[in-house]
Amino acid sequence: MTLIGLRRTLTIALSIGAVGAVVLGLAISPDGSYATLIPGLIAVSIGDGIIFTTMFIAAATGVSDGEQGIASGIASTGSGIGAVVGLAILVLIANANTKGLSGDGLRVATAEGIKLAALVIAGGILVTLLITLKSRVVTDTASTEPT
Repeated sequence: MTLIGLRRTLTIALSIGAVGAVVLGLAISPDGSYATLIPGLIAVSIGDGIIFTTMFIAAATGVSDGEQGIASGIASTGSGIGAVVGLAILVLIANANTKGLSGDGLRVATAEGIKLAALVIAGGILVTLLITLKSRVVTDTASTEPT
């Protein structure tokens, strides 16, 4: 990551993840096959792998050795809370139109709900990407000035 930096790495990873989520969402259909999901799943997985690594590097960058555990713990806690809340919201979205349905109607509504949830994930990744692109780099002048 030192070759291209954390911000650029995060931008690339978010872009890969967003494209993967869109591809995955568009591949989901009531009559689809597992094979059609593979390209989107691979792209999302690659993006996530890079994002999580970058997130923990960013969380620990500039942190003193004695506070590395705290920084890592905060990043882990934020990630865990985001996963739990995000999953709850996505399950609500995916199941929103399935109440009272059965048989083929339930199958179609479930597929459409999961498709919408995947596209919501893509939207969330795109919002994160925009925030990353718009945020300013802040440097701590106190730690770079000689004492």
